[in-house]
Amino acid sequence: MTTTKKDPYTVYFHFQINDTELEKVSDVVSNATFYTMASSCKTNGQKNTMLTLEYLYYTRNKGVIRRFFGGSTAEGTNVKDSDIDKMIVASNITACKDRDQSNKIEGQVFILDTSVCRPGFARLIPVKLDPNIKTIFNDHGKTIDDMLETIEGDKTFLSSDKMVDFWIDFLTKTRLQIHQQKHPVMDQEKLGASVEQDFAFGISLYEWPIDGEEWIARERKYGWPSPEFIEKITKLKCHVVAVGDKMSPTSSLEWRVSFCYKKGTDIVAHVLQCVDGVDLLSPWLDSEMKVDDFLQLCRERLDSRITTEFETYRLPLEYYHKGQGVLGVNIETVLADSKLLAEYFVGFDDHKPTTDIEDSFIEAVRMFINIRIALTHLKRVINVKDNTVKQQKLEKLQKFLEDNQNIDALSGKLYLATYWRRLQNSKKVISIIQSILDSPSQNLLYTGHCSKYMTIHIGNGTTTQLKGLPNPFDDKERISFYSSRCNIF
Repeated sequence: MTTTKKDPYTVYFHFQINDTELEKVSDVVSNATFYTMASSCKTNGQKNTMLTLEYLYYTRNKGVIRRFFGGSTAEGTNVKDSDIDKMIVASNITACKDRDQSNKIEGQVFILDTSVCRPGFARLIPVKLDPNIKTIFNDHGKTIDDMLETIEGDKTFLSSDKMVDFWIDFLTKTRLQIHQQKHPVMDQEKLGASVEQDFAFGISLYEWPIDGEEWIARERKYGWPSPEFIEKITKLKCHVVAVGDKMSPTSSLEWRVSFCYKKGTDIVAHVLQCVDGVDLLSPWLDSEMKVDDFLQLCRERLDSRITTEFETYRLPLEYYHKGQGVLGVNIETVLADSKLLAEYFVGFDDHKPTTDIEDSFIEAVRMFINIRIALTHLKRVINVKDNTVKQQKLEKLQKFLEDNQNIDALSGKLYLATYWRRLQNSKKVISIIQSILDSPSQNLLYTGHCSKYMTIHIGNGTTTQLKGLPNPFDDKERISFYSSRCNIF
């Protein structure tokens, strides 16, 4: 092994590591990333969250625009200084490569013109503009024609600059704090915490353009990605983004097709260096790349959760990330008014947003929306003058809350207690709380933001907050799930 003084992390190898040793190193890396970066449970939970938020956004915008998330924060990988990438895409507008394809597409259709553009860029020529097809522009005093620009007398294209101006105005009016600068990608410096956001504005492509065909067909020396994975990638949506080639005289009319290629490497040190939050590189270099010595140094230097007690902590952390995802979506719906909640209810009741979201995740979000609908209606029902009508409505709301109280181990019951508290029935409130305290001894996994204590112990008629995650191997205690924040008022 050799390194350079200028870059001590550039390591050149002159050794062989067998598959068994590589698997041992891989286990340590996997365990470390599970807690700090990209555990499968965390990324899967984040996927559920992002897809559900995308669906809620689509629903409240009447289906005329979609929002797609990207970036390591959105993916749940927690890469240092990571951000959230958001692409806003107008529905019913599609780009394709030729007129034959355009005949298969409904809505506003454009053809990619790459004749005068550098690779990766294209201009969009209108070939089918249907005034009867609604787009986002119609709700804001514009039409698709307002986004066009004609040059050289008779050549008309969809202007990327005009589209950017429209989206900046749209986002400003929808109360997003963005930098007022004429740029296709805009940074939003803070979203709740200090998470940067990048906005891009795209149009759906009917299928992968010619630029992507080489990547699909290229020879792969090591068989990665696999043919099955490549096929899955090619089925994903592709877009052109409102970014022109700055070197082009027609930059304001150009759109970019983006493909990201990452070169893989087998260098162990490079992989270990990329693990954020845990220093795996030092044990590797100090062991002089001897796997057994590396593992021993890891046991001596690293948290036992990563080395010898991984399974003890894995399961509750999986539940924790799932609960955090559900909570993130539920916070989004708390601010919705009764009209929007009704739209969410219909959207979830009629069909599942996407098959990529876990059923249990969707069910938890659906139940929370139902609870919010019941409590929102309760405020109005209380003021109904006709006592017979009022009682009928209250009974319906009570049943609605009871049917959804098992959203998790605790908050659904507390929302039901809130119902009775609003009706000034203290006996019912006390009865619900007493039934919780009298339940079998259990540890509740808390995933909210109101406390750093992640375990709530219930037993012997009392509750106690505990630090850390509950132990799944404690046979005496039952682990239940509690995610939502709830106040009785």
